[in-house]
Amino acid sequence: MSAQASPQLLQTYHIFLASPGDMNDERQMVREFFQDYNRTTANHQGLEFKVIDWQNYSHAGVGRAQKLITEQTLTQYQGSLVLLVGLLGQRFGTPTDIYESGTEEEFQTAMKFRAEQGGWPEIKWFFRQEWGKQGPPNNPQQLMIASNQWQKVLDFKSQLQTKKPLFLTADFASTDDFKDIFSHDLLLWLHDPARPWHKQKNLPSPDPALTAQDSPYLTVWLKLVRDECAQLPLPILDGRMGMASASPIELPDIFVPLKTIPPSKTWQETTAETIALARTMMQDGQQDPQPILDLLQDQRLAVVIGDPGSGKSALINQLTCLLLTDNLTHLLPDSLQGRIPLRIILRRVQIPAHLDATAQGQAAWLWESVKADIRATLSNSQQAEHQAEAVFSTLQHQLMQPPGGLILLDGLDEVPAADQRRVHLLQAIRALVSSLPTHTRFIITARPYAYTDPCWRLKGFSEFFLTPFDKEQRTQFIKGWYNTARSRFALYATDLKQRVEDLLDRVEHQPHLQELAERPLLLTLIAILHASGGRLPEDRVKLYEESVDLLLYRWRQEAFRDSDGQQLRLDKKDLLACLQSLAYNAHKAQQQQQADNRHTADISTAAIYTAFDPTRQRLYVLAGLALMELNISKTDALTKPVRQALVKLLADAQALNVSERAEAGRVLSGLGDPRPGVGLNPQGWPDIDWVKVPGGVVVLEDKAGTVHVTPFCLARYPVTNVQFQAFLDDADGYTNPHWWKGLDATPGTPELPRWTEANHPRESVSWFEAIAFCAWLSARLGYTITLPTEGQWQQAACSAQAGFVYPWGKKYLTGFANINETIGNAGPHCLERTTAVGIYPQGDSQQGISDLSGNVWEWCLNSYEDPSNTALSGTFSRMLRGGAWDINQISTYASCRSFHFTPNFSHSPIGFRVCCASPI
Repeated sequence: MSAQASPQLLQTYHIFLASPGDMNDERQMVREFFQDYNRTTANHQGLEFKVIDWQNYSHAGVGRAQKLITEQTLTQYQGSLVLLVGLLGQRFGTPTDIYESGTEEEFQTAMKFRAEQGGWPEIKWFFRQEWGKQGPPNNPQQLMIASNQWQKVLDFKSQLQTKKPLFLTADFASTDDFKDIFSHDLLLWLHDPARPWHKQKNLPSPDPALTAQDSPYLTVWLKLVRDECAQLPLPILDGRMGMASASPIELPDIFVPLKTIPPSKTWQETTAETIALARTMMQDGQQDPQPILDLLQDQRLAVVIGDPGSGKSALINQLTCLLLTDNLTHLLPDSLQGRIPLRIILRRVQIPAHLDATAQGQAAWLWESVKADIRATLSNSQQAEHQAEAVFSTLQHQLMQPPGGLILLDGLDEVPAADQRRVHLLQAIRALVSSLPTHTRFIITARPYAYTDPCWRLKGFSEFFLTPFDKEQRTQFIKGWYNTARSRFALYATDLKQRVEDLLDRVEHQPHLQELAERPLLLTLIAILHASGGRLPEDRVKLYEESVDLLLYRWRQEAFRDSDGQQLRLDKKDLLACLQSLAYNAHKAQQQQQADNRHTADISTAAIYTAFDPTRQRLYVLAGLALMELNISKTDALTKPVRQALVKLLADAQALNVSERAEAGRVLSGLGDPRPGVGLNPQGWPDIDWVKVPGGVVVLEDKAGTVHVTPFCLARYPVTNVQFQAFLDDADGYTNPHWWKGLDATPGTPELPRWTEANHPRESVSWFEAIAFCAWLSARLGYTITLPTEGQWQQAACSAQAGFVYPWGKKYLTGFANINETIGNAGPHCLERTTAVGIYPQGDSQQGISDLSGNVWEWCLNSYEDPSNTALSGTFSRMLRGGAWDINQISTYASCRSFHFTPNFSHSPIGFRVCCASPI
């Protein structure tokens, strides 16, 4: 409606911005951050964070200028001031009568408040390391003045870091990097359960004994990571011979130190087309290989480049194991000892889709990947998944302390270059480097082809090429392998010696074996085959056949799943046929495109989908899009099979991933969604698919009372756009005052929905409009329809089960509802809009009611203050239930009573569904 009431009064906290005038861009980014956070998160929790500064909150007066500014800002809001954000670049500011600058005086005032108020406000300092966008002054005299200003900044920063109380400061390279670094830091701070706004809202929080700097679960997680890294990527014993249950051989037991050569000038000047020549020149003896750890010990930033199977990932895992195993740390250079290893597998980093050309990669993507790994590792091991956030906070805190962390970024080549994904990831890595202290070490691994283009190379990183295993390394591996494995095979000393000599002889004198044995991964596979059978095939073809057979056996023992979480079910014959087709087509394309056989035969994701599922469900979505673009009529025979296929896919919880599911829903809308309860009946009135809900006793949150609910019927879906539009289009509908009888409102101009797809829930609907719709629909259908009371709504949202927290059970499950899972780290999904109703079948209630968690908020009939008050008159707040697409799981559980608004308030995430208590 055109007239909107303000929502409930918000609990307000203030943040003060302290900075000189050369930080205007950064200051604006801070304001925009809190504006966005208030809109998407804080306001929905009854909170607001306001940024105050001298520019917008001070005015003319009598007295010393800085004193007036302080009184009108810091002192005025002292009682609600929770944070001072200090921003300094190359200018310290103008001296006051007391301090070197106004910024320093503001800081000292905040320090005084901290002493008086038990540590409030908190203080965060951010320092820009380069000149602002305007660059340094051109005038020599001005440049000297500017340099003196910069030195004052550096002196002030040194005082913060060396004099008590010590302050943890954050650096950012340039203005462009600030937004990412600031957002990441502030989100961690805002979401810390120890903050007062969380306590006031009674939100769930970790065990108070586990502070952000002291979580014992960090040790648990690191041990689990160590165990995972110690596992070898190949089966050590051939399970087909009945020895798979033997105790495992770990990576540190057989790891052979890798050797490397630094790149020559040729590498630095080469292009992607000539990179193979550069690598050949370096491997032809121009430089002697050296142990890689000898070269890495003095490198803060390094990229390790190697061919497939050359030991890149093994190096990352070995470094992690050594740092996390007390009796092995002595094997590391002194400069690496004592560090916390943080392994990030780059292919797991979620990069947002459809980024435009101007978008910049964000360090937050990498941190989110770390959080997801912590959650998954603790959950998989049944080790207190609920402590993942505390582990992450503790980890970040410890990474900031000397000697710092060793950040291990594995597999740059596994991130596709398409759609600028690799470029955006490299930007994110640069941002991560800028956000961590300078004592932090970084090692990245990549195949050569993923690091050839100069635009992909990271400034300041030294590059090192892994060399093929030489004879010394091959011998060391084979002897170490059999010495470690002898007890598993019950080998006597004589037999052990014979096995070692036989394998060494074969590897060194059979050309096809020597070529394979130059790569650690393949040498490991050769050793497994030799140990399992005591022999090796004489020809290359047979060797490959047995190797593939062994790998397929191992692969089929694991419950591998595709990207949608669906388990892959293929027998050996079908699996081998798919892989052979992929390999043949990949090598065929390689021969057509590359004259240099050193290039990898890369296989696209699309090719894998085609090989494993020629009728990939995605084709139906594409077919629907094509029909829409061709303006094919909804009644045309061509649309029917596509429409039916899309309905079937949306009803299958495993058929599509979240993004595909949302797109399929939009396509189905364009083709005409035939599902009952989504559209209109033959008379043109809303077709409501009623679902019976059993009665029961409902306990309302916040001691709001207990409600006895009798059986009733609830709509399967929220009211959709096409259904509400029928109300608007009916000449006797929205504008008829009769439907508004008893309401303290009259027909106005309805708000336009943000998304207009016919099968999406109608949003931006006020409570008054929802009640008028119910009155109109009751007259059209011939029985009484109204909004559900919150007791009825909660009974349905709990599946009529007393112990349920969500419609599907006691715990939030990722991908079960259209919410913003990235807030609070519930999962990776955030569609940032409404979706077609009913496309999350796994999230339905046990009675089959959809979208009771997420998508849009839903109005309830009753008052917030008095749940028994269902009067239509009055402007008191009415309840909203269920959460929406922009809210996290904390506010979308079935009994949540955190949100209520006056009845003429309409907002884009607010919709409704209808209820019927009379016979149907």
